[in-house]
Amino acid sequence: MLLTTVYRHYRSYMSMNCILRIQCSHPAIVMLMSDGDYERYLSKLGANFHGGYFHHFPVDLKAPWPDNWNIILEPTECRQDQLDYSILFIKKEANLMKKADKKIMVS
Repeated sequence: MLLTTVYRHYRSYMSMNCILRIQCSHPAIVMLMSDGDYERYLSKLGANFHGGYFHHFPVDLKAPWPDNWNIILEPTECRQDQLDYSILFIKKEANLMKKADKKIMVS
């Protein structure tokens, strides 16, 4: 079976004390990229990103600087209708982890 390149995209502001936790039911490429890099990604010109290919979840990513970030989840071994995932933003305050109000959950 040939899989088409379909991905999930979200855009959100992340501060330096925010951790992005991704949970996914299948192996996937998880990318955190700036707006400029996302435009290059869409144009198929290549892009710099934070993240990589993961098959063990959850995955925690931290933004290298405060900004609006594009979060791309690209499954590699399943169809989109088989993918279960969640995206959770966790605020880190004074050496304590505190769940943020923002959570994206898709099943």
